[in-house]
Amino acid sequence: MMLHHIGSKPIREIIYQKKISALRSTREDITSLNEENKSLNEENKTLNNRLSTLEDAMKEVLKMREVFKAHQSHVAATTSSFSTE
Repeated sequence: MMLHHIGSKPIREIIYQKKISALRSTREDITSLNEENKSLNEENKTLNNRLSTLEDAMKEVLKMREVFKAHQSHVAATTSSFSTE
């Protein structure tokens, strides 16, 4: 069997080394993407918590608004029943 060479290395060895190098690079890319994904998931969790807090605060504001409206309509009804004569 005749081996083909480039320089002093057989072509098969060169191809093998290139494949190994590509696999290492792919593994590093996957590791990097996993770390970025983990970071984005944490950021998403934080933003969801902040959104939940804002939603709870809005519910409280809306409740207070309704109480205020009810109080105002009660005050308006009470004062309109008094005569200024």
